[in-house]
Amino acid sequence: SILYRYGISICLAGATGSGKTTIMGWLLSTLPDFKRIITIENTTREFDLTKYDEKTGHVVNNVIHTVTKESDDPQQCITEQMLLEQALTFDPDYICMAEMKGSEAFETQEAARTGHAVISTVHAKSCADIYDRILDLCSLKGLLSGDLLKSSIVKAFPVTFFVKKMEDNVKRITEICECEGIEDGKCKLHTLYRFKTESNKIAHGKTVVKGRFEKVENISPKLQQELRDNNIPDDILRKITGGGIG
Repeated sequence: SILYRYGISICLAGATGSGKTTIMGWLLSTLPDFKRIITIENTTREFDLTKYDEKTGHVVNNVIHTVTKESDDPQQCITEQMLLEQALTFDPDYICMAEMKGSEAFETQEAARTGHAVISTVHAKSCADIYDRILDLCSLKGLLSGDLLKSSIVKAFPVTFFVKKMEDNVKRITEICECEGIEDGKCKLHTLYRFKTESNKIAHGKTVVKGRFEKVENISPKLQQELRDNNIPDDILRKITGGGIG
C-alpha cells in the first residue's frame, strides 16, 4: 500500500479466483481522497471506489471508473488501449488496468514507465514468471526486441505479488518480490515477503493450513531512493524497511 501510494507500480499474478481483484481494490481504497484514480476494466465493472460524505452525500474522492465496450461495428468498440490513451489526458495520479491479457500490456507498461503509478494483474504461476508473461503479451505488438522489452517491463513493474487460493479455501498473498533489473538475460529477483507453510493436516474432512507471513529482505537502495524522490516521509520509509535504510 505504501509503495503504491508513493508511485511504485505493481503487478499481481495468480489464477482465476485467487483474489487478485479484491487485493487490488483494497490497495486502491487506501489512496488519499485528493489523488485522481482511473480504473480500466474489460466489459464488466467490478470496482466501486467512490466515497461519499455521510452527512451531505457528496463525493469526497477523485475517481473515474471506465469499462470497455464490445460491438459488431468496429467503429463502436471501446478498447483498453483507447481508455488508457484517454486516461493519460486526464492527468491521473494512479491508473488501474484491471487485467493484462492482450496487447494492451504494451501500453500499460509504457504508462508505468512515464511517471504514472500503475497497478494491474496478469495470469502467471509465480512472481518469477510474471515478467515473461507480460513479455509474451507485449510481443503481440512486435515493436521491440525481446531483451529490450523485458528490461522495460522490469522498470515498469519493479514490485510483484503472487496470490494463491490454498487448500483450506483461504486466499493468501504467498510472495512479494522486487526485481532490480536484468542480469545475464534473467531477472534479478529478490523476495521481500512470503507466506511460509509450516504444516498441513485434515481435520473434520477439511484441510487446515498453518503458516506465517515473514519478511525476507528489504527493498533495494535504488527503490528506497525512488520513494524519497517521490517524497515519502522518512518515518514511513523507516517503518517499511525496519530502520535499515540504504
